[in-house]
Amino acid sequence: MRALDSAVTNRFDSSVAVITYLSTGRFAIPPDDSLHLAPYQVPVKTLVLDGRLKVDISTLPMEQYYETFVNSISLAQSESTYVSLAAQGEVGTDSGFIVAKIAVDTTVPGADLRLVAVLIEDSVRTSGIFATRYDKVARAFLPDYLGKHFSVARLDTLCDTLRFACAGYNPAKLGAALFVKDVSSPEVLQAAVLHRFQLKETK
Repeated sequence: MRALDSAVTNRFDSSVAVITYLSTGRFAIPPDDSLHLAPYQVPVKTLVLDGRLKVDISTLPMEQYYETFVNSISLAQSESTYVSLAAQGEVGTDSGFIVAKIAVDTTVPGADLRLVAVLIEDSVRTSGIFATRYDKVARAFLPDYLGKHFSVARLDTLCDTLRFACAGYNPAKLGAALFVKDVSSPEVLQAAVLHRFQLKETK
C-alpha cells in the first residue's frame, strides 16, 4: 500500500485512485458492497487496475513492489478509451453530493454503461492498544456497488448528481473515486479522482 501511494504521488502526480477496502471492524464497508470485488476471485494482495489487469503481489519480493506498480499503472494508462469523466462536489457535516460530467466520443454496440463512485476517507485509525492507520479507506459505493445506469449519445455530454449521507465522517478528509464501467465486461473504461470536496459554508 505504501509503495502504491508513493508511486501515485511521485510518478503519476496523484492522478490514480488508491482505495483501501477493510473487511472487518467499524471502518468496513457494508457486506453487500464488498460483493463488488467478488467477481475477480483474486488473492488478498492483488493489484486490480482496470477490471482486467490483475497482479498477485504476494508472489513478489517487497523490493519489486514499486516497479511492478509503476509498470502496471503505465500499461493501464496507455490503453485508449472512448469516455471522458470529470467530477466536482461539495460536502457538509452530514451530507454531500458529486457532480459527474461524462462525454462519449465512440459508441460500442451492446455496452451497458454504469457510473460508480467510491466515497473515500483520507485516513482512519483503529482503536485499541495496537492502533493502525489506514489511508484512503472506502466508506461507501454511490449509488451502490452496481452503479448507476446511464445512456449518452456519441459526442454528447451528460451531467449527473450523486448524493450521499456522511454523518460521523470528517468532511475535510473526504474524497471520491469515480468509474465508468461496462457491466457486460469487467473492464473499467474511465476513471477520475476527486481528492477533496468543497466544504459547505456554515451559517
